[in-house]
Amino acid sequence: MGRVLIRKNSQVNRLSLRGFMILIPLSLPPPRRRGGAIFMRDPSTSLGMTMYMLNQRRAHILGLLIRDYIENPRPVGSSSLVRKHNLQISPATVRSDFASLEQNGFITQPHTSAGRVPTVRGYKYFVQYLVRESALAKRQAAQLKSARENNRRLLAQQLSDLSGESIALVDKDGRYFVSGLSQLFNKPEFNDETTRSSVGELFDQFENMANDLFAQMNNDVETFIGDKRLPAPKCAVMGIKVNPQSREPFLIMMCGPLRMNYEANRALLQHIKKIYE
Repeated sequence: MGRVLIRKNSQVNRLSLRGFMILIPLSLPPPRRRGGAIFMRDPSTSLGMTMYMLNQRRAHILGLLIRDYIENPRPVGSSSLVRKHNLQISPATVRSDFASLEQNGFITQPHTSAGRVPTVRGYKYFVQYLVRESALAKRQAAQLKSARENNRRLLAQQLSDLSGESIALVDKDGRYFVSGLSQLFNKPEFNDETTRSSVGELFDQFENMANDLFAQMNNDVETFIGDKRLPAPKCAVMGIKVNPQSREPFLIMMCGPLRMNYEANRALLQHIKKIYE
């Protein structure tokens, strides 16, 4: 086991162990990079991140694992990860990184002989720090531009078709309508009645939370993962507030499984905001 260092005469107590650093907050310094590592703080947002540090290699491994799992919801093994991404490290090294990521709650092993899958904490980390900018295809941009000239119901339908997720459009009074529930319920995460019922409760909660959501959401995409206010633990929600010229603002709330394509969906939501404003 590596050495454990505790420094008490600084703004945070740092507990360092084998590539991870857990930061115990005395105050909240801004996020920063130093020595090839990523420092983080709790941004008091919907993601509710706790303070820790993950070195660049393990952050990279986590990002690759999550992207592979989003593409194909099967546990990801070390050998397949090395082979698919032509990594210049051995599967044994990846397994060691997997063990550290699992120990710190970013991934889990569903079966003894299986690979790993992301946890809620892993998805939160990914969204907060590893999501890459994604370009919108010209065809998608053209479809969304045409939706601006039509009603919002068509906008919700087109967004659902493009993303493969369920879309709720919410106004300031809490009124909403939904498109794409059938797409959501066709995904393996939503094949039982209890989970489907929780999705219905989730949409009802948008009505109750409308004022809070309008106050919380600013000009960028907000992501809700593992939010205790939302009654669907197998769901992730991405949302953005749109302020059309000379019209009432509204929220676009995109609901999908935890393994939704955060990068592509972020690009869709940002583009909608751009063409409406």
